[in-house]
Amino acid sequence: MLELQHPRKIVTVEPVLDFDVDIMEKWIREIRPEACYVGYDSKKNYLPEPELRKVKTLIKKLKETTDVRVKTIRPAWWEN
Repeated sequence: MLELQHPRKIVTVEPVLDFDVDIMEKWIREIRPEACYVGYDSKKNYLPEPELRKVKTLIKKLKETTDVRVKTIRPAWWEN
């Protein structure tokens, strides 16, 4: 995605899997998408999801540089 020379890009982080906040934010920022979708798995597949706090931190950081479209946001299945 980074090397794609198209002026309009969108990144989808859905379903969101566990990640390092600083690295994920850096990668997405470098791609320079016009929008980024972020959301948890909505099909109850019990994937290795990050804790809700981590996802909210990522969303907050991304909102500084792109339009963030928040999809299914909830505590990770293992947080309950």
